[in-house]
Amino acid sequence: MWRIPLDEVRARLQGGNHEFLRHVDYKSADLRDAMRLGPEAPYYLSLIYRLLDMTDMELRMVELGSRSSTALWREESELRHIEILLGRRSYAEALRRSGAASRRITGDERTARLRRLRLEALYGLQRARELLDLLKKHLAGARSLDDPLRDDPELVLFGAVGAALLEQPEWEELFRDLA
Repeated sequence: MWRIPLDEVRARLQGGNHEFLRHVDYKSADLRDAMRLGPEAPYYLSLIYRLLDMTDMELRMVELGSRSSTALWREESELRHIEILLGRRSYAEALRRSGAASRRITGDERTARLRRLRLEALYGLQRARELLDLLKKHLAGARSLDDPLRDDPELVLFGAVGAALLEQPEWEELFRDLA
């Protein structure tokens, strides 16, 4: 893999020696070789690249995982890809990817995470009506008043800003609640 024997790559990664990844010639490497480690490899390699502060490689690994991994690993890669886009303030691309991912993401927890990421993208794009509609749906998934879904101050901010953008009468009260 990347001109290093596969067994050696596995041994180094398992031993926590990640520094060797800094010295791979990625311009001439076929990143799909990462799949030789298993369907989970792109996702876990993306986490390692994040620790190494190699953000371009982190993004390339989640892109690979989104295309090539299976089931859970593909979904986790897709969610991480959207998180990276949001971190880069690429809200339109994050929203587009979240729409595509919504057809593939399964499970209540990952679906809620995807919806939360979509809310952040809508907030960044100042698409207030869609934001408030999705926020209402998102909060309806809370099982009780002390559910962590309801305890996210950023969601309160999203709701307050959305209400202010639409000049809804409750926007001032929402900001007071936030403060």
